[in-house]
Amino acid sequence: MRLRNPGLVALAVVLAAAPARGDPPSIRIDDFEDLDLEAATGLSWAALGDWSMGGESTGAIAVARPSAGNSSRGALRIDGHLRGVKHPFAGAWVALRADGVACDLAGYVAVRFRARGTAGRYAAGVRRVDGKAAMNFMASFEATAAWTTVELRFGDLEPAMPAPPGTAAMTFATSGIGWLGVTSGEGTPRDFALEIDDVELVPDTVRDAAAAGRAIHKVKLTDPRALERLAFATIGRDDRGDGVSPRLPDARELQIAVDGEGRVWFRFALQDRPPDDWFGVNVALDVDGKPDNGGAWWGQNKQFHYDRLITAYLSRGAGYWQGFIGVADAAQVAAFAMDGRSSDVRVAVDPARKTLAVGVPLAALGVAARAHVRLIGTVGSNFTFNDDVPADGALEVDIPDPAAKRSMQH
Repeated sequence: MRLRNPGLVALAVVLAAAPARGDPPSIRIDDFEDLDLEAATGLSWAALGDWSMGGESTGAIAVARPSAGNSSRGALRIDGHLRGVKHPFAGAWVALRADGVACDLAGYVAVRFRARGTAGRYAAGVRRVDGKAAMNFMASFEATAAWTTVELRFGDLEPAMPAPPGTAAMTFATSGIGWLGVTSGEGTPRDFALEIDDVELVPDTVRDAAAAGRAIHKVKLTDPRALERLAFATIGRDDRGDGVSPRLPDARELQIAVDGEGRVWFRFALQDRPPDDWFGVNVALDVDGKPDNGGAWWGQNKQFHYDRLITAYLSRGAGYWQGFIGVADAAQVAAFAMDGRSSDVRVAVDPARKTLAVGVPLAALGVAARAHVRLIGTVGSNFTFNDDVPADGALEVDIPDPAAKRSMQH
């Protein structure tokens, strides 16, 4: 449901320049539940394309009932027909304040939304004004027929065009941000339909070093039966008894799958049943193709370096599980911010099948479907990294496509 007072949301964006200690709230720009084009910020989405500059493309936007796989009431649909040979584009933009004046997004680090559409690559980002100059800062994302969560970090946004000759290139800053947009880009089909939903600004969740990463999360485990229709593929196997202690979880296989929401799941098949009351899981990933940078892994496989780390160290509580969960960059892990990129980690435990699984959004990992990554996984407790898969080297993995046909593999 959209917030009832759009002015409060616009005010929250302005006040983001001075966030209180702790996490500022996410700011929902639009969830389209009211089935109109007006965003929570008080102004409406507008179609924008090269036709406004005399180009040959055409396009339109509308709020439509979402397709299968989206449980919400409405979503924004962008239809574009790119024509001509000189920079054709089509998309939708919305102002971030009710009066259209640029504001400061200090305290916020990303734009997040869900998307599906004609398979291809698109772009999203913000428009910044600095004095008399203005520039769109954008990042690309991939859409498929399945709904996926897209999170574009401000640090990954780049100028959409080179600076005019004789002028200095504008750099990104959180100040002077007036508009947010989703549009075609390099790799967009000439005729496309794109749906987006649940558009929001993501707050900075990295707290001071004394508190960061040490916050305990309450977790409700995901029913492992929800994973039965996913096409898990085995990416690594491991021997029995090669861990630190025989009393701690010992991995047999590491498997991967991606669900229809764009959440990548890593599932450990264990040699024995997982402990009833506690466990620890990590997946460390090298996502930039540079094996020697990032953080050095501190388990058995000490030669591996990682850029992203998934963490789930949990113990049973009073009707729930609790502990440390999150996705973080290597630098954030070094500062004890284990959930520096995201705390959106789901966990499934299946004692009967002797498995532990963690699922995180692809966007939190900073990769897209079909991206090639190197990774290792480890199981143990929340105090001891017992067994790495593999013990040496790394697993070479292509992230599965969430749109691919899904069938359970045992």
